[in-house]
Amino acid sequence: MEIRADDRSKLLIVLILAALAVLLWLLSLLFAYTDFQSNRLTDPLAELHSLSAPYYAAVALAALSCVGCFVWRVGNRSIHLVVLAVLAAVLWLTPYLLAGFVRLPDGPWHVGAAMNVPEVLQGAPVMFSNYAWDFPGSFVYNYGVMEVVGIEPLSYIAAFPAVSLLVFVLLCHTLVARMFDSRVALLAMLIAIPGLHYLQLHASPHVIGSL
Repeated sequence: MEIRADDRSKLLIVLILAALAVLLWLLSLLFAYTDFQSNRLTDPLAELHSLSAPYYAAVALAALSCVGCFVWRVGNRSIHLVVLAVLAAVLWLTPYLLAGFVRLPDGPWHVGAAMNVPEVLQGAPVMFSNYAWDFPGSFVYNYGVMEVVGIEPLSYIAAFPAVSLLVFVLLCHTLVARMFDSRVALLAMLIAIPGLHYLQLHASPHVIGSL
């Protein structure tokens, strides 16, 4: 009974760290948004300059929750996915939230091309369609998702970064856990997520290929 109580205490600490990370992250975005929007066209490092201490505290707490899971041998895969998703969101999703879900102009362009991909594949002369013709897989996929779900292009652009982030973390963790075990997958993702900070999360062949 004492072991179970101790395990519950460790699990609670991990979840509290993750919750505090999310809270500080959201507060940091609230503080940074106005500053970022006013400087983003003139300051090439506007994101870096607009983020303050609460953001870096959120990064530290998110990473610490992952380390706590690993050191204390928390074996619950759902908890692993939660803390890894929090760390990935703090590192990867921040630029999209500050920039209004559009970090790069390629996102809207790819979604716009996807809306015309049936005409493109039929050979219709659609403007800027060469990329969609050469790499049709992701455009067909994006078009199919929007048609099946019935989501508007702007809503799809806004939802895509968070959804692809969660799917990417889930698939990577599942793959490594199948090859080794859940604890190795946790450590591997803890190292990989900061290293993949360049990962772009807009609807594009790059992201669909990564997934």
